[in-house]
Amino acid sequence: MYFSIPVLDASLSESNNDYESSVFYDDQQIIPTINQDGASLTDDEDEEDEYGINHNGKHFSHETLSLSLAQRSMVLDHQNNHQRQPSTASSDIQQQHLLKSVTKSIALQKHNGQNHSVGHVFTFHEVRNLRIEVRINDKIESELHRFENAIYGILTRMETEKIIALTVRKKGNSIATEKLTLLPGTYLFKINFCRRIPDSIPRRRYAIKEPTTGKLTSQYRLYTMNIFDVFDLNDDQVLDFREFSLYNILSGGGNFEAEEWKALIENFDHRDDGLTLKAFVEMHHMEAESYETDDLKDMWLSVAELGFDEGFEPSKCCPVFIDYYLSDDEIFIERYDTEHWKKNNLEDEKMAEWYWNNGSTLPYLKNTALRLWKNDYYGALVAGPTPEPTRYELTVAGSKNVNLLVGSDLLINRTIEANTFETLLIGLAVDASHDWFISVRKQRRDRLISSEVPSAMNTQRSSVNHDHLHQLNNEK
Repeated sequence: MYFSIPVLDASLSESNNDYESSVFYDDQQIIPTINQDGASLTDDEDEEDEYGINHNGKHFSHETLSLSLAQRSMVLDHQNNHQRQPSTASSDIQQQHLLKSVTKSIALQKHNGQNHSVGHVFTFHEVRNLRIEVRINDKIESELHRFENAIYGILTRMETEKIIALTVRKKGNSIATEKLTLLPGTYLFKINFCRRIPDSIPRRRYAIKEPTTGKLTSQYRLYTMNIFDVFDLNDDQVLDFREFSLYNILSGGGNFEAEEWKALIENFDHRDDGLTLKAFVEMHHMEAESYETDDLKDMWLSVAELGFDEGFEPSKCCPVFIDYYLSDDEIFIERYDTEHWKKNNLEDEKMAEWYWNNGSTLPYLKNTALRLWKNDYYGALVAGPTPEPTRYELTVAGSKNVNLLVGSDLLINRTIEANTFETLLIGLAVDASHDWFISVRKQRRDRLISSEVPSAMNTQRSSVNHDHLHQLNNEK
């Protein structure tokens, strides 16, 4: 059930001067962009030239830049005024009390690799300060902490569909955004997996119901209890209409109508217009009894759709708590969004473009359209737009303490279409509390040549050279 890529061997961490190398360490400063939709307040600001390009390689449009500078000017004026005050005084921003609101969500990856989640929609009618933290809901399973560095939160403004911020900080077992200053508008926050989760073999397999008694097995009953907890988003011990509808959609049942909900409430145990845990388990028991055969095909399909395996363990599902810290008020989630699922086909390219715009150029590969974006716990190597299709032949063998979803040879051989953004690699820190980095290098010429000869020669790449290859070709 667990996606597991071998940790890089320590010997691969050594630098090799035969390569052209670009190494980024985890102490690289992350400076969030202030744009027309929102702003992150940090102590360090970048200087930008008249073309809207700053010295860290972050690009802005002229429209965005003008407002960004205006916002930064206001912040700097505030800081300058503060500096003229007695040292005991605090700025208004520092004095603002951030109220914590806790709710739940879920990161879920379908069989086709598309990310689904329960998005939170909220609206601000004035400028507000906000910080968002995400924690694994380990009440479901303690081993879910394996996903800590494998998920990210993304905040977008719904009017423009622009990305405002990602979770970039690692704080203990939590991931968090910077402290953001958001302009009035409607926002969507959701959770995604950083990259595609490889299929895996379940550690164990259980049945849904007992073959002799027809009752639900204890393992499946525990699974239904866990699912109930996942979708009880406000932790009030019942599933209301919105929460049950989300469960029905994500489990493959489609939209749930109000008339169907009324029938459920009338026939099952309920409280405060919501279904109790007792009712939720009983519903699944009645569904299992309704089958004339023992294959329970639709029930197993529901288990898979929710990201659980045949052992009822979450293999592609990560339930989370989301802590919203909002200035002088508690956040109000006006609705749970599912419409963004329909746009998942555009998500990869949108994220690649965001990584590119906020990434850094590779010092030793400046003549390539490559950039590396990195936060506290994961990083992305991105290819930017070029006028013609471009072939990249790279190695990441010098990387350290990072989980890379590449072949055992740690090579990247990709051709990128013209005028597109594409993510070549996502690396997850194995242990974010220690130094980690992604090393990107051009492949050596002898390595490129060896890939063209029969595989038997690939075991002796270091001994292959131009003369040897020429001799082999003459003997054929």
